Amino acid sequence: MIDVGEVTSWFVTSLTTAEFVMGDGEAPLEGGWSEGQPNAGEFVEYLVIKQQGPVTPALGDTSLCDSTAKFMAIPYQLVAYQTTRVASDVLAAAARATLHAMTGRHVCGDLTVNADQIRMTSVSGATRDDSTYPKFWLSVTNFTVNVARA
Repeated sequence: MIDVGEVTSWFVTSLTTAEFVMGDGEAPLEGGWSEGQPNAGEFVEYLVIKQQGPVTPALGDTSLCDSTAKFMAIPYQLVAYQTTRVASDVLAAAARATLHAMTGRHVCGDLTVNADQIRMTSVSGATRDDSTYPKFWLSVTNFTVNVARA
C-alpha cells in the first residue's frame, strides 16, 4: 500500500523548499499576523495543504489495502491566504506552478513513487473572509495526484 502521509509530507517539504510558508492541515506558526492577532504586525502570506476526500485506486487497481496495490489517486486541497484579493490569487498561481513542475519520480519516506500527473481539478477565485478585522482573502485549489509504486 502507498503511504498517503508520506506523499503529503513530500508536498509540504517541496513547497517549503520552494520558499512558501506552509501549513500541514492547519495554519503554520510562521504565517498570518506576526504578532499573533489580526492587524498586529505584518501579515505573512501562507499556504495550507490538506488531503481532501477519499483516496481511490487508479489505473485498474481494485483495492487500496492490498500490499501489492501499485496505483492510487490522492485528492488534495491547497489554500492560499493573503490580505488582498490580488495577492491571494498571485500566491495561489505561484503554488500551482510549483505543483505542476513536481511530476516525475520521487522518494517519499521508504517508498519511491512516480507522480505521473498532478491534475488541478478546480480553482476558485479569491474569497474574502470577514471573520476578522482586517479581512483576509483565500484562494482554493483542488488537485489530484496519481501515484504509482516505482
